[in-house]
Amino acid sequence: MATTDTPNEMPVLSSEELEKLTEQMKHPDFGVGIKDRKYFLKKYPKCFKGNRAVKWFVIKGVAKNKAEAIQVGQQLVDGDYIHHVSDDHNFEDAPLFYRFRDDELSKNGPSVAALKKN
Repeated sequence: MATTDTPNEMPVLSSEELEKLTEQMKHPDFGVGIKDRKYFLKKYPKCFKGNRAVKWFVIKGVAKNKAEAIQVGQQLVDGDYIHHVSDDHNFEDAPLFYRFRDDELSKNGPSVAALKKN
């Protein structure tokens, strides 16, 4: 893992580390709990909750605390590995739904997040 000079800042993870982390997160038994969810009668397939991922990062030793766990989640968002299901939020310690980019149902064009970056 990369180092940092700032004691309160999580080191930036390499793309290889982020790839490995996403595979661990997707594990059906020991991952972050990916499943189809509903909110106000709308179905969101293959997603997980941000607050559950924060707890998972700490339990698995990916982060020392919640603040670091949020930084890890944001690195996954910034790297376009995960995103909020409607691309309305950065990564948060909240019951918001996030999905892996490679689990997207539509592969017919750029994502909303990709368009926002340009």
